[in-house]
Amino acid sequence: MRPGSRIRNVIAASVMMLFVTYYVNATDALQSAMAAKAAVLQSEKALEAAELQIRSEVVMAYESYQTAENILDTYASSISEDAKTILENRVFGYKSGDSRLFELLEAQRAYDEVLISFMEAQRDVFVSYAELCRAMGL
Repeated sequence: MRPGSRIRNVIAASVMMLFVTYYVNATDALQSAMAAKAAVLQSEKALEAAELQIRSEVVMAYESYQTAENILDTYASSISEDAKTILENRVFGYKSGDSRLFELLEAQRAYDEVLISFMEAQRDVFVSYAELCRAMGL
Protein backbone atom coordinates (compact mmCIF):
# COMPACT_ATOMS: atom_id res chain seq x y z
CA MET A 1 0.00 0.00 0.00
CA ARG A 2 1.09 3.43 -0.77
CA PRO A 3 1.42 5.95 1.94
CA GLY A 4 -1.70 8.07 1.80
CA SER A 5 -3.85 5.47 0.15
CA ARG A 6 -5.21 4.47 3.49
CA ILE A 7 -6.15 8.11 4.15
CA ARG A 8 -7.77 8.30 0.73
CA ASN A 9 -9.77 5.16 1.47
CA VAL A 10 -10.94 6.59 4.80
CA ILE A 11 -11.85 9.88 3.12
CA ALA A 12 -13.66 8.08 0.30
CA ALA A 13 -15.55 5.93 2.82
CA SER A 14 -16.45 9.03 4.84
CA VAL A 15 -17.66 10.87 1.72
CA MET A 16 -19.66 7.84 0.66
CA MET A 17 -21.20 7.54 4.15
CA LEU A 18 -22.02 11.27 4.10
CA PHE A 19 -23.63 10.92 0.66
CA VAL A 20 -25.71 7.89 1.78
CA THR A 21 -26.79 9.73 4.94
CA TYR A 22 -27.75 12.82 2.92
CA TYR A 23 -29.63 10.70 0.37
CA VAL A 24 -31.56 8.84 3.09
CA ASN A 25 -32.45 12.11 4.86
CA ALA A 26 -33.50 13.74 1.58
CA THR A 27 -35.65 10.73 0.70
CA ASP A 28 -37.29 10.78 4.13
CA ALA A 29 -37.95 14.51 3.82
CA LEU A 30 -39.44 14.03 0.35
CA GLN A 31 -41.70 11.22 1.57
CA SER A 32 -42.79 13.36 4.53
CA ALA A 33 -43.55 16.28 2.23
CA MET A 34 -45.54 14.03 -0.10
CA ALA A 35 -47.49 12.58 2.84
CA ALA A 36 -48.21 16.10 4.13
CA LYS A 37 -49.38 17.20 0.69
CA ALA A 38 -51.67 14.16 0.46
CA ALA A 39 -53.07 14.95 3.92
CA VAL A 40 -53.74 18.56 2.87
CA LEU A 41 -55.49 17.42 -0.31
CA GLN A 42 -57.58 14.94 1.68
CA SER A 43 -58.52 17.68 4.16
CA GLU A 44 -59.49 20.02 1.32
CA LYS A 45 -61.71 17.31 -0.21
CA ALA A 46 -63.35 16.69 3.17
CA LEU A 47 -63.94 20.43 3.58
CA GLU A 48 -65.50 20.66 0.11
CA ALA A 49 -67.77 17.71 0.91
CA ALA A 50 -68.82 19.30 4.21
CA GLU A 51 -69.55 22.63 2.49
CA LEU A 52 -71.62 20.86 -0.15
CA GLN A 53 -73.55 18.97 2.53
CA ILE A 54 -74.26 22.18 4.46
CA ARG A 55 -75.30 24.03 1.30
CA SER A 56 -77.64 21.18 0.41
CA GLU A 57 -79.19 21.14 3.90
CA VAL A 58 -79.73 24.91 3.84
CA VAL A 59 -81.37 24.79 0.41
CA MET A 60 -83.66 21.94 1.45
CA ALA A 61 -84.58 23.69 4.71
CA TYR A 62 -85.30 26.94 2.87
CA GLU A 63 -87.51 25.19 0.34
CA SER A 64 -89.38 23.47 3.16
CA TYR A 65 -89.87 26.83 4.88
CA GLN A 66 -91.13 28.44 1.66
CA THR A 67 -93.58 25.58 1.09
CA ALA A 68 -94.89 25.81 4.66
CA GLU A 69 -95.38 29.56 4.30
CA ASN A 70 -97.24 29.12 1.00
CA ILE A 71 -99.59 26.58 2.58
CA LEU A 72 -100.19 28.90 5.54
CA ASP A 73 -100.91 31.80 3.19
CA THR A 74 -103.44 29.67 1.33
CA TYR A 75 -105.26 28.84 4.56
CA ALA A 76 -105.10 32.43 5.78
CA SER A 77 -106.31 33.99 2.54
CA SER A 78 -109.07 31.78 1.25
CA ILE A 79 -109.77 28.40 2.80
CA SER A 80 -110.49 29.58 6.34
CA GLU A 81 -112.64 32.46 5.05
CA ASP A 82 -114.64 30.07 2.85
CA ALA A 83 -115.24 27.68 5.74
CA LYS A 84 -116.25 30.56 8.01
CA THR A 85 -118.71 31.87 5.40
CA ILE A 86 -120.25 28.42 4.98
CA LEU A 87 -120.61 28.05 8.73
CA GLU A 88 -122.21 31.49 9.06
CA ASN A 89 -124.66 30.61 6.26
CA ARG A 90 -125.57 27.33 7.99
CA VAL A 91 -126.09 29.12 11.31
CA PHE A 92 -128.34 31.64 9.60
CA GLY A 93 -130.17 28.87 7.74
CA TYR A 94 -130.64 26.88 10.94
CA LYS A 95 -131.99 29.91 12.82
CA SER A 96 -134.39 30.69 9.97
CA GLY A 97 -135.48 27.06 9.68
CA ASP A 98 -133.98 26.44 6.23
CA SER A 99 -131.21 24.06 7.45
CA ARG A 100 -131.32 21.02 9.67
CA LEU A 101 -129.21 20.59 12.82
CA PHE A 102 -127.15 17.92 11.05
CA GLU A 103 -126.13 20.40 8.34
CA LEU A 104 -125.17 22.96 10.97
CA LEU A 105 -123.06 20.42 12.87
CA GLU A 106 -121.43 19.27 9.65
CA ALA A 107 -120.51 22.87 8.78
CA GLN A 108 -119.14 23.37 12.33
CA ARG A 109 -117.06 20.18 12.03
CA ALA A 110 -115.65 21.27 8.66
CA TYR A 111 -114.80 24.71 10.05
CA ASP A 112 -113.08 23.14 13.07
CA GLU A 113 -111.04 20.89 10.78
CA VAL A 114 -109.99 23.92 8.73
CA LEU A 115 -108.92 25.72 11.92
CA ILE A 116 -106.92 22.70 13.03
CA SER A 117 -105.25 22.50 9.61
CA PHE A 118 -104.49 26.23 9.83
CA MET A 119 -102.85 25.74 13.23
CA GLU A 120 -100.87 22.78 11.90
CA ALA A 121 -99.73 24.96 9.00
CA GLN A 122 -98.58 27.59 11.50
CA ARG A 123 -96.70 24.92 13.42
CA ASP A 124 -95.08 23.68 10.19
CA VAL A 125 -93.87 27.22 9.46
CA PHE A 126 -92.29 27.50 12.91
CA VAL A 127 -90.71 24.05 12.70
CA SER A 128 -89.33 24.64 9.20
CA TYR A 129 -87.98 28.04 10.29
CA ALA A 130 -86.21 26.42 13.25
CA GLU A 131 -84.78 23.78 10.90
CA LEU A 132 -83.58 26.49 8.53
CA CYS A 133 -81.86 28.31 11.40
CA ARG A 134 -80.24 25.05 12.53
CA ALA A 135 -79.02 24.32 8.99
CA MET A 136 -77.51 27.82 8.74
CA GLY A 137 -75.84 27.44 12.12
CA LEU A 138 -77.81 30.17 13.85
